[in-house]
Amino acid sequence: MVERRFLDNTWIEISEAAYAHNLQFFRKIIGSRPELSVVIKANAYGHGWQTIARLAIKHQVDSFCVHSLNEALKLRHAGFTQNILVMGHVPLNCLEEAVRHNLRLVVYNKET
Repeated sequence: MVERRFLDNTWIEISEAAYAHNLQFFRKIIGSRPELSVVIKANAYGHGWQTIARLAIKHQVDSFCVHSLNEALKLRHAGFTQNILVMGHVPLNCLEEAVRHNLRLVVYNKET
């Protein structure tokens, strides 16, 4: 097992300029009409979902993709009004909540 003291020294730095450049590059390729989405599931792959979501909006991203209903609701409760696609399974008993929060769902199987 790795000692905890070695894990506490880790961090990540995100270059807003590089992130903005990458988003502009993709936008140039796809044009202005298609929706540009950022995948921020799993805490934006460890980068911090709120940080990445705010940077994405600042640089004209249209929507977000997340894995779970819980991740989507975190975005909504944090005030994000953009389209959100839930890519993972949403149980039948949670569909009303997903609709109430204006979430997009993947047709995953017969149940959905």
